[in-house]
Order: sequence, then C-alpha cells, then structure tokens
Amino acid sequence: MRQLLFNGSLTDGMMLPKGIVPSEINCWGYLSFLIIQKGIDSYIEDLLHFEKADPECSTYPRLKKSDDKAGLVISF
Repeated sequence: MRQLLFNGSLTDGMMLPKGIVPSEINCWGYLSFLIIQKGIDSYIEDLLHFEKADPECSTYPRLKKSDDKAGLVISF
C-alpha cells in the first residue's frame, strides 16, 4: 500500500466557511483531504466561489466577504 505524506501551512483565509464542513467531521482533516484531492488551486477557486455567492456574509457568517489566502502544501 502506498502511503502519502502531507504537510501544509495555511492562513485562516483558506478555511471553508462554517456550515460547509459537517460538524461531526474534523475541519482540518477535511480541508487537507480536499486540497490533496483537488489540488490547492482548484480548492481556492471553490472557496472564492462560496465567498462571492455570499457577499453579505449572511449564509456563512464571517467578519468580511473574503480574506487573503496563502498556503504551502508539500506531499511526498
């Protein structure tokens, strides 16, 4: 069985809005899974889609429409 090692450093702007991740699932584990599955660029595109669809922050409460996003993902 092939084992994937993954390490990442992400800013809080990379977090999915509350309510998208089911409460019974570990948020960081889910985020890691999505980034590995989709790639970081596609993950960011999806996140921006959620943010643009809710500019008033009413569906997914947060302090501002969008936050800066930075991340480094290393897998080996």
